[in-house]
Amino acid sequence: MRRRPRGGWSRAAFLGLAVALAGAPWASEARTETCWQVAPDSLEITWQARWGETVITGGFRKADVTIFFDADHPETARIRARIPMAGLYASDPEAVALLQDPGWFDPARFPEAVFTARGLIPVGQDGPRRHYRAEGQLQLKGHRGPLALDIWLTPTGHNGWHAEAHAVIDRRDYQIGAGAIADATAPDVPLRIRLNAVPAACSESANSDPADQR
Repeated sequence: MRRRPRGGWSRAAFLGLAVALAGAPWASEARTETCWQVAPDSLEITWQARWGETVITGGFRKADVTIFFDADHPETARIRARIPMAGLYASDPEAVALLQDPGWFDPARFPEAVFTARGLIPVGQDGPRRHYRAEGQLQLKGHRGPLALDIWLTPTGHNGWHAEAHAVIDRRDYQIGAGAIADATAPDVPLRIRLNAVPAACSESANSDPADQR
């Protein structure tokens, strides 16, 4: 009869421990996620505002966007976008001046907007084009509120994604607009985003969440 070494572990015990560890909750979560950032000169953030019968278009020239996304597990996606208000532009120069006022964007006091989201909800797919919904939070002019983005992702030939997103923001939720001009301006502002996302070595570690960094 073979005796087990005193104080030791049998081979069967080691195998059992290995199987148990493989089934532990953290083992299923040990997945490598890809970090994505915006390809140079591919970002477009545009909006429309209706003042009476006049439509004014504008946007933001730049944003710092970080995305963690695994196409096989969209529920683990994390998004953070920081948008400097100094990059605001509009089709009407007078509108640009107005939007700097304290009653509107007031970039002197609130220099950036921040959007964060965790998880993408699959909505549908048309060939390679995938439709998701991101239910996140927008921090704008010192106010925070929910913002849902409809996102369409199409794979590109450069190991990346082309992304288009649409949303509608009610400016009143963020105290944007004052005076007679605000009374004549539609509250709902359609927002459109286009970008190309490419794999990147992000500064955040695998355990950090860009949606927590506001």
